[in-house]
Amino acid sequence: MKTLKLVFASLFRNDAAMEGRFQKWYLAAIMFLLSIILATLPLFVTAAKANGSDFMDSTLYSFDAGIQRFSEALDDHNVDLIVAEDGEYRQLTNPGSTWDAAFADVEGAANFHYFSYKDHTDAVKLKVYYQGSAEDSTVSVFLTDKLATANSAEAINLEITSFVFFAKRVAYVYIYNPSAVAAGTAAGKDYVNSFQGDYMSLELGTNLRNTGLLDEFDNPIETPTDGDEYAAYQTKILANWERFFDESYRNSKMMLMWTTTSIMLGVNSLLGLFMAILIFIMTRGKNNPNRTMKFTEAMKITGWLLLSPAILTLIVGFIFPNYASMAFVLLVGLRMMWLSSKTLRPPLPPVPVVKK
Repeated sequence: MKTLKLVFASLFRNDAAMEGRFQKWYLAAIMFLLSIILATLPLFVTAAKANGSDFMDSTLYSFDAGIQRFSEALDDHNVDLIVAEDGEYRQLTNPGSTWDAAFADVEGAANFHYFSYKDHTDAVKLKVYYQGSAEDSTVSVFLTDKLATANSAEAINLEITSFVFFAKRVAYVYIYNPSAVAAGTAAGKDYVNSFQGDYMSLELGTNLRNTGLLDEFDNPIETPTDGDEYAAYQTKILANWERFFDESYRNSKMMLMWTTTSIMLGVNSLLGLFMAILIFIMTRGKNNPNRTMKFTEAMKITGWLLLSPAILTLIVGFIFPNYASMAFVLLVGLRMMWLSSKTLRPPLPPVPVVKK
């Protein structure tokens, strides 16, 4: 009970944290580990909640209508895009090589055949490409050139449109604001949203053609006969694409989540070590009452000091996720300033009394 009271007091009292150096070493170690884990938790949760289809929650600039038409075109032209094994990876295949025949237009030196969606004004709103038999290096050059396309008010380039590229092992989505393109203020690099994923988490045999044929329960999607049915029809197709993007992003999400978490755990650990070094250095003065403190004791004090910044970081990180990565650093800095100004500094010399 006494130890719990001391832990609670250390959240807001420096003398209680200083008292922690006389406690068992493993208590400080537990509090140190707990602190860096709590401080990293908001980033972990934020990364875990991210989905590949999140870009579809923002303005889509006709991407939703275009991807729906693409699903319909795959069925109309009997084009299958199927996820198949490729050694340790998975790739998107086109059995029968029907893609090029169905979509005869070509673009660029690579001659990529593509599906094109135009709205009622006959303006192109979305293009969908498939790698086919092209080399990976060709795809890389093609995408680099697309994103490097120039545009200006003096030379409007309406060839800049939202596009999807299904490479053999990777899927890309880039969405542009047509109004900004038409005004010359958006070049190829100025996409408003993007997506990149792979096929590793998709089931073998997944066929993109089914996005317009079957719902999530493998029931046929009925072709609408009137306006009332159209909304439900479109919703089912878009839900299929959302699941596709979520699954395509799953592999990248797991790697990003654990990489980010590991890096932040390392950064927070180094921050704690740096804090212990500062405490040790600041108590070396000959007039400092804590000059006999050992470095191991400074480490123990750090373990007791970090818990309050970690708890505050946990709260701030969940309320304001964008500040989660910097909150712990700032709060540890504030705790260190408070400790140094109130506790670690040597006592002020007595003011001499001047006799009259």
